[in-house]
Amino acid sequence: MTQRSRGRVENRESPFETVKVPMKFEVVVLAAGQSRRFGAANKLLAQVGSEPLVVGLVRRLTQVRDGERPCTVTVVTQTSNDELTQALQEAGLTDGIQIVPNARSLDGMGTSVAAGVANVPDDVDAVVVVPGDMPFVGAPLIEQLIAAFVADGGHRPVHPVLPDGTQTNPVVWPRAYFQRLTALDGDRGAKSLLVDANALTIQLAEPDAATDIDTPHDLARLTGRFV
Repeated sequence: MTQRSRGRVENRESPFETVKVPMKFEVVVLAAGQSRRFGAANKLLAQVGSEPLVVGLVRRLTQVRDGERPCTVTVVTQTSNDELTQALQEAGLTDGIQIVPNARSLDGMGTSVAAGVANVPDDVDAVVVVPGDMPFVGAPLIEQLIAAFVADGGHRPVHPVLPDGTQTNPVVWPRAYFQRLTALDGDRGAKSLLVDANALTIQLAEPDAATDIDTPHDLARLTGRFV
């Protein structure tokens, strides 16, 4: 990938003036998990409302905007031609997103974070990492996190918290963390990097936004809430 300019660029008419370029964000969806607690089926392909869980999530995330322009979306999958990728293709979503196969997905979630971040374009200032099993995450929450990140200066991670202060997803990571994110391995996810990160936290207006689906019971409990 070629290096593209970011941050501040000089005004060619005057070396003493600069023009601030808006930050660019990439949404990275982790969709290469093994769904072990869900049983034999891939939970991300479970029907939620009118379409598979991951299809609905990716469709909503393609609507995210970082100001006047849409964010780009990367989806980390197990292979380039698995059932999940095929579901995204059938939904007409693959033309507008980047699919990143993770050949090491069996080794744990850390490898998927690393694969996704390693493949974002060089001009991206921050990534928003979103687990693929969150049925209520959409553009409003992501845009709220992005706005908080920008207002804070864009130098530290941002994530939502539950009413009791528990950290939850998604998380915005500035480029300063990209090297550490791409070094993640095994089951060591990005959460481990938040311990000493002095992250900015945002109280969830709708705590349900942090809901994820791990088991068939989780899916059955939530099914009636989707239309």
